[in-house]
Amino acid sequence: DAAPHLAALPSLQVLNLNDSGMSGDAAVDALTYGAQIAAWVQTTGQPVPEGSARWPSLHLRQLHLCRTRLSPAALPALLALPSLEFLDARGGSVRPPHLQALQARFGLRSVQGAVLARCN
Repeated sequence: DAAPHLAALPSLQVLNLNDSGMSGDAAVDALTYGAQIAAWVQTTGQPVPEGSARWPSLHLRQLHLCRTRLSPAALPALLALPSLEFLDARGGSVRPPHLQALQARFGLRSVQGAVLARCN
């Protein structure tokens, strides 16, 4: 259960899971669950589901998921993050066309293959 660990890191801004052996899709699910719950509560007006309150809404700025088997199916969940500035999704099945929604949402540019960064 990742919730207690994530709840202990509410100010987490940079996470590097490159080559960690962790599933990129599972990592994205865990890292964005709090933000997805918050968005659902805001959209529906429903109370926070029991047990979900302990999941923080993380404000990750950099997420390194190189060679974690990240799939395009996991990318929409990243849209729930409020301040993503860098994403490394190389080494899996994610290709530049899969990243267009993230580029638009966060004002990111393709740096190399499946790497996005905010360029000022």
